[in-house]
Formats: sequence, C-alpha cells, structure tokens
Amino acid sequence: MKRIYNYPVLIDVEEGTYVASCPSFPGCVAQAKTYEEAVDEITEGIEVFIDTYQKRHWSLPVETVPALTIVKVAVNG
Repeated sequence: MKRIYNYPVLIDVEEGTYVASCPSFPGCVAQAKTYEEAVDEITEGIEVFIDTYQKRHWSLPVETVPALTIVKVAVNG
C-alpha cells in the first residue's frame, strides 16, 4: 500500500509559462505551458525527491500547510 504525502506547491506564471515549486524540497521545480501540466510535473518531481530521500535514508521534510495572508501596502503616488 502506498503512503500519501501532502506537500505545499507554489505556482507562478512567468512570461506565459507556469512555474511550480515545492518549498519543502529546495530545487524541486517544474515548468509547463498549462496549470494542469505544471501540477503533474511538480508531482512527478516530488515523487523523485521522496524516492531519493528514502534511498539515502534521509528524513523527509515535515508535511505542512503554509500560512497565507494578504497584507495592505500603502504607497505614495
């Protein structure tokens, strides 16, 4: 039976390309033309990172839910 891990993923759009990253695994980044493809690609990347960590007997990062908030910023002009 497979274990399900839950890791936060950030997705930004840069020059028409979706860039996904997983802060829990520094360096785990994926790019794609669509949001859905970016999610698929980063999921595969996280799987590779988890596999590598397990093979090297490293502790996996703690699964967390990031805090997200909106701040008001006032600027002159």
